[in-house]
This record gives sequence, structure tokens and C-alpha cells, in this order.
Amino acid sequence: MKKTVIFLIILIIIALAAYFLFLKPEKPVAVLNIEQGEVQIKTADSWIKAQDGMEIQKNTLIKTSQKSKASVIFFTNNIIRLDENTEISINELISKNNLDKISVTQNLGQTWTKIIKLSGRETDYEIETPTTIASVRGTTFSLKVTDELSSLHILQGSVNLTSYKVQNEEKIIIDSKEVKKTEKVIIDEKFIDK
Repeated sequence: MKKTVIFLIILIIIALAAYFLFLKPEKPVAVLNIEQGEVQIKTADSWIKAQDGMEIQKNTLIKTSQKSKASVIFFTNNIIRLDENTEISINELISKNNLDKISVTQNLGQTWTKIIKLSGRETDYEIETPTTIASVRGTTFSLKVTDELSSLHILQGSVNLTSYKVQNEEKIIIDSKEVKKTEKVIIDEKFIDK
């Protein structure tokens, strides 16, 4: 009887230790900061008013109104700032081992992005527009999307930029270039122009 009680106590202690070590709640992977004006999010079928400091999940659309600005902070060190009249979609948010993977689609408007390279940790960041995919690591850049074209301005680091067109629901690559610090490129449906 005494051995059974001791065994049960040890088993409970092990279970509690395992819970707190392995199943503890994780930090939010993305947090929305509303800097000014009105921001909306869409997670299912309808747009709702966003709240400052709210956690952003994968498959969330974020839209800023006129005279509005917001930022999304990913994994506590990477940031995308949305200027007014901007719409993005958070497609992928994964943090595994020493790699953070972030995938965003920018449908309209202007963003400013800063991806910080931390020692011992990699960030794979990709932002897609209707005509372009930009893949970055340890970079700061601005991206503007209009109905006709996209423009990219590199402030720090470099971006691997791929322009494409969609034909029969398939992406066909038109051009691919590395864009470096202080370069600005205009991307339309024909080519990447430095």
C-alpha cells in the first residue's frame, strides 16, 4: 500500500513536470499593433474591427483604412508596417527549431518590412504580390503594390525577387534578380526594371 501511494505521487509529479515543460502556452507568433486609425481583420467570412495588441493567426487578412497605420510583429523580432489603404494576408507562420518561416501576400498598398537576423536563428520571409515574390533574410525594405505594378526599395541587405504572371492558374516565372541595398525596382507584368 505504501509503495503504491509513493508510486502515484511520483507519477503525478512527473506528469505535472511534463505538462509545464512541454505543453506550456507558447508566446504569440504574431501581434498586431494599431498605430493610428482603423484596422480590420478577416479570419473567416467577414471583416471585423481589429484590436490593438491582438494575436494574429495564419490565414488572417489585415486591412488598414484611410489615414490608418498598423504593424505586425512576428516572433518578437521581425516587423511589417502597413501604411494607409493597405491589405495583406498572413499565409504561413511557423517557428521550428532555429527557423522562423513567414509568408505574406500583399494585395494592395504600401508596406515597410524589417527582418532581423539573430545569431543562431534563421528567418525565411517571403512576401508575394500579384506579380512578384520577394524572398529575404536579414533585410529592410519597402514594397508598394498598385493595380498596375509593384515597386520595391531596399534599405538594408538584399532581396531575391522573382516576377511572374498567372496563366491557366499556374505561375509562370518571367524574371528573377537579386536586388541590393539602396536599389529601387519597378515590377510590372513584363519585367523587373532597375
